[in-house]
Amino acid sequence: MQTDSFVRLVEKYNQVIFRCAYSYCNNREDAEDVLQEVFCRYLQKQPVFENENHERAWFFRVTINVSKNHVRSFWHRKVEALTEESGFVGEKDLGVWMDVQSLPLKYRTVIQLHYGEGLTLKEIAEILDANPSTVGTRLERAKGMLRKMWKEA
Repeated sequence: MQTDSFVRLVEKYNQVIFRCAYSYCNNREDAEDVLQEVFCRYLQKQPVFENENHERAWFFRVTINVSKNHVRSFWHRKVEALTEESGFVGEKDLGVWMDVQSLPLKYRTVIQLHYGEGLTLKEIAEILDANPSTVGTRLERAKGMLRKMWKEA
């Protein structure tokens, strides 16, 4: 593996992977652990990508899998997380971020990938191994839940 290409990938996907992991883990330290694990897996597997979309999908899929494993781990379930602001969300957006984080995981993931990362429903469906119409339904339900929260507030 060439060092320059790895540095390019880290610079390209560092923030994206961190945000995705944070949406699962809900704290900075765990998201950083997931980020490190994703790049370690990349170095171990050294996958060959067909194109940039395949590369991006691989990083999202691995991030989601590692995040789920981390959240399910014994350590994560038995340790209380420290509360802190994420640091990558602006102060005015913090309320919206907190509302999105309060959604169930399957809705939170779709919102983050669609609005945070700019992926299409088809791309999200490939990453989540789901039907595009299912992803669209989850997105609509998530937006409805957020509208309801904001109406009540």
